[in-house]
Amino acid sequence: MMTWHLEGVAYAFLPQWEVGYSFYNGAYDHDGDLEFSASSIDFNWIGTYTSIRGEIIETTTDGLHEDGDVGQFDRNGWYVQGNWQMRQLGYDVLNPVELVLRLSEITKNNGGERRTFGVNYWLESSAVLKFAYEDTELEDGDTDNRLFVQLAFGF
Repeated sequence: MMTWHLEGVAYAFLPQWEVGYSFYNGAYDHDGDLEFSASSIDFNWIGTYTSIRGEIIETTTDGLHEDGDVGQFDRNGWYVQGNWQMRQLGYDVLNPVELVLRLSEITKNNGGERRTFGVNYWLESSAVLKFAYEDTELEDGDTDNRLFVQLAFGF
């Protein structure tokens, strides 16, 4: 089974724009009979105090039916996220604070929508403390609402 992966191909044009494309295809079981493939297009716009990024992704996964036949399951989705740095307001205490809004949707096979509202507090240029509230509504009517705190560093 041949597995190949292409990642991080992007074209940056103008100082603030970047557009990228990623593709993956490969087997995910021990026998090499079941495959997973994904392709995505992403974008990133960076302004002085604002950034907007997003991605559209399509995936196909092989899976076994109860009768032993292999079937394909498609799952597609997208997200768009905007960040606004509060240092623009001119108060030193707000320099490390960033507001975040993220909207996303998954279609087919347990699809749903998610809205995330967050505040990032930058400890250093490579370390951020994130606080967020997520509101998720699934196609089957279930909802999942969460508050979370996350520490990310080293990127």
